[in-house]
Amino acid sequence: MGSPQWNRTAKLVIIVSLIVLLLLALYLLRDLLLPVIMAVVLATILKPLVDLLNKRAGLPRTLAALVVYGLLLVGLVIVVAAVVPFASPGHAPQPGRPTAGQRPDHLPVPTDHHLSLHL
Repeated sequence: MGSPQWNRTAKLVIIVSLIVLLLLALYLLRDLLLPVIMAVVLATILKPLVDLLNKRAGLPRTLAALVVYGLLLVGLVIVVAAVVPFASPGHAPQPGRPTAGQRPDHLPVPTDHHLSLHL
């Protein structure tokens, strides 16, 4: 006896079930997917630089990858250090507020009699 024929309804149920299972798996792994996708994209972008250092400079592949990622990290730190002070609203000078080293005008100036002890 041969294998039974799959009717159209059975095929549709199996396909829909597989799609639902795939969507459920993607939902459960959602926290992991973005870092994995970013790692794949970053590795794909940096691969030509690693190849260049490996072939032209004669560096071992592992060392070439470490150099490229190290340079990327240094560049990222420089960009963040240059942008963050200007992007943070708490550090921007605001009209009417004292900046570092300035004394606010509305605070009382201490005098000696405030500091004296009354015995």
